[in-house]
Amino acid sequence: MRNQNRPSGPRNRTGKKPFGAKPYGGGGRGFNDRKSGGRGRSDDRPYSDRKPRDGKFGDRDRKFGGRDRDDRRPNTRGPRGDSFRPRRDQRPERGGYRDRERDRDYKASPETGKKLKSDRPNYGAPSPLFLFGTHAVSAALQNPRRKHKRLLCTENGFSQIEDAFTKAQEAGHKMPDVIHVEREDIERLLPRDAVHQGLLLDTSALEEVFLTDVINEADEKACIVVMDQVTDPHNIGAILRSASAFGAVAVVVQKLHAPDMTGTLAKIASGAAEHVPVVREVNLSRALQQLKEAGFFCIGLDERGEATLAEHPLTDRTAIVLGAEGPGLRRLVSENCDALVRLPTGGAIGSINVSNAAAVALYELVRK
Repeated sequence: MRNQNRPSGPRNRTGKKPFGAKPYGGGGRGFNDRKSGGRGRSDDRPYSDRKPRDGKFGDRDRKFGGRDRDDRRPNTRGPRGDSFRPRRDQRPERGGYRDRERDRDYKASPETGKKLKSDRPNYGAPSPLFLFGTHAVSAALQNPRRKHKRLLCTENGFSQIEDAFTKAQEAGHKMPDVIHVEREDIERLLPRDAVHQGLLLDTSALEEVFLTDVINEADEKACIVVMDQVTDPHNIGAILRSASAFGAVAVVVQKLHAPDMTGTLAKIASGAAEHVPVVREVNLSRALQQLKEAGFFCIGLDERGEATLAEHPLTDRTAIVLGAEGPGLRRLVSENCDALVRLPTGGAIGSINVSNAAAVALYELVRK
């Protein structure tokens, strides 16, 4: 129930009566005595029967009646001073600095005056399978396991691989379509600062190679390089190049913690990716056990090794195991190695890059 003895009294600054200004039962006017409809209203009729009063928003329908909302003048100020966004056809023409940078590849049509795309042809979207560089493209063209689609090159770039292109064509390899382009067209399809030397080859990826096939095809003096969580593509490419130079038959990497065979990796490898297969294994410890069962002597390069690589006796089949820079070999991987050796480094910097360590180790195996 409503309290009929609501206290009445002087109003405060907000216009409301302070509670407790007058004790209960002081003869003040109750809620039933007040007029309905709010303060200052004397109309007791229900709201559905009342007409809209004239006020701040009373003439809204009359002011904008019969007019479309989009016909209003653009940039009109709102109630709080912010401006409405004009329609697309009412916006001013662009001409700022950012717009000029955005439209530098566009030109105006002489018929309509509208901006059109540049007349430079489009050669597709970038792809990690694009090979670039003289050595990488030359080796890929002579690899019969590759399926080529197109070769984008400049005149100077094609002259660098013309001999390799002719040899591959004479060998019966299916050659790609040669498209002469400008350097800017190649740079649009490659990563920033890529040294493409005016060559880009759109080709397919190599088929996956398994460790069992490598073991079956290896001879009695084969050497295999195993890398434990080496993630830098530059290191992988440099190790592939050293493995090809010193006669390693394969490079084994971890499947989840190794980079894919991209154009950057193939460029660093300088064509070695076409000759040395990359085997991806899920479990390197199990791969080392498989190599030991096939007669490979697994040697891990570790600073904790008691003997150097030159002092340790070697067998015919050898597997060199290298770890990432910093962490080195993991515990299970080092435990599955037959021996841990170190390189005789010294001086102010006692360690070298993993790719340099692989090159030194492979040279020592060839020398022995």
